[in-house]
Amino acid sequence: MNRPPSRARLLLADAVQSLRAGRFDRAAELTDAALKLEPNDPDGLHLGGVVALQLGRLPLAVERLKRANARRPDNPAILSDYGLALHRAHRLADAEAALRRAVRLKPAFPEALVNLGNVL
Repeated sequence: MNRPPSRARLLLADAVQSLRAGRFDRAAELTDAALKLEPNDPDGLHLGGVVALQLGRLPLAVERLKRANARRPDNPAILSDYGLALHRAHRLADAEAALRRAVRLKPAFPEALVNLGNVL
């Protein structure tokens, strides 16, 4: 039997749509609301980190992406976004390590390769 999506999942789905539409403040509100319901959800943390990065909220982006990475350490998309956030926060060695791991996990991952190239 399929369970209906949780309220947090519905909020995250709306946040993705807002992010795609360039409504970053609205996406931030929605991810914040989802994370209040499920504070350790790796998908919510990942999306919340990406939204924070778009808004230039680097400490929040790094913190959320670090937490998402801790919950899904073998997810190349999280690692790539975490590396990008670390790069923007001028933590180059940490950024390089995250991005190299992303590329090791998924060698043909264009975003991670570009992000790694920018760090180097």
